Amino acid sequence: MQIMRGHQLNLNARSMGTSWRHLLPALVVVLLLLGGGVQAAVPCTVDSDCHELQGPESACNVTGPGGGKVCSNPFLSGCLYQRLPGWDQKRVCNSEDSPETIKGGFCEPPQFDYMEVRMTSGNWESITFNAWVLQIVLSELLGVPTTLEPGQPSTRINFYDEWASVEYGVINNTAGFANARKYTDCRRANRDPQRYEPCMNLIPEFWSATGPWAKESVSDGSMESPQALGVLAQETL
Repeated sequence: MQIMRGHQLNLNARSMGTSWRHLLPALVVVLLLLGGGVQAAVPCTVDSDCHELQGPESACNVTGPGGGKVCSNPFLSGCLYQRLPGWDQKRVCNSEDSPETIKGGFCEPPQFDYMEVRMTSGNWESITFNAWVLQIVLSELLGVPTTLEPGQPSTRINFYDEWASVEYGVINNTAGFANARKYTDCRRANRDPQRYEPCMNLIPEFWSATGPWAKESVSDGSMESPQALGVLAQETL
């Protein structure tokens, strides 16, 4: 795991009556069940199309690319909110939420002033699962706005994407950390497709973090030294 220098996350869960550590195994199982490689928005004509493909919480009520109807993301308001009995706390909004999502009350404004955390999503399944678990923990348990960096424009992989799209991005770690150091807050990076600037505070998983790019990023002070991740990636190959 690599973290941009100068940013520390205080992972103390809000007092919700349940330790978030006990929820992590359940989150991993949910994500594995959802996983299935790259998928675009799911076209539909009636709600039953979405129920069959994405579960009973999904509905055919979202306008997708090209103006056609697509299935809604069943976890738009939060994974725990939809699947954990008794959990009534919606996730916090982030900078990639549409005005309709915010105005519709599908997410809640952050209750405290904490800079949005942006993580790279990479281009393989295990890093995506790791990023989604961290996004759920930060957005739903800790109230920290969190987004995913695909490394290129017009790529959708946010766990809370209204179309529930899963599109793999590209690896652009050196530029991502350099821009995070430049702007501090990745929301300030250029999102214009012609001048897109990748920006990230965290790489949840990387298998060759001893390469030249990593040594250069540590040497110039834009990245903390890589830390051990564990065995999730090996178990999900």
